[in-house]
Amino acid sequence: MTQIELLSYVATQISQTALSIADGTRDMASDNAVGKLEFLCALHRVLNGKPHPGDLGMMDAINDCLQQLGLVESTKTLFSAIQS
Repeated sequence: MTQIELLSYVATQISQTALSIADGTRDMASDNAVGKLEFLCALHRVLNGKPHPGDLGMMDAINDCLQQLGLVESTKTLFSAIQS
C-alpha cells in the first residue's frame, strides 16, 4: 500500500468514525469510537509529517508491541511496509 492510499483509507475511517460518534445512539460504541478516532487522527498527522509529540509516542508504543508479538521484525517499523 502506498502512503497516498493509506492516507485516503485513514481519512475515510476518520469520517466514518466521527459520524458514528455524532450519531450517539449507543454509549459504548461511541466510547470505543473516540479511542479509534484518537489513533486515526494521530496516524493521519504522522503520515502527513505534522505529528504532535504524543502522536510519535503512540506510534512508538504500538510499534514496540507489534515487534514483541512478532508481527513486525525487530529491525523494522510498522511504517516500513508503506510504499512511497
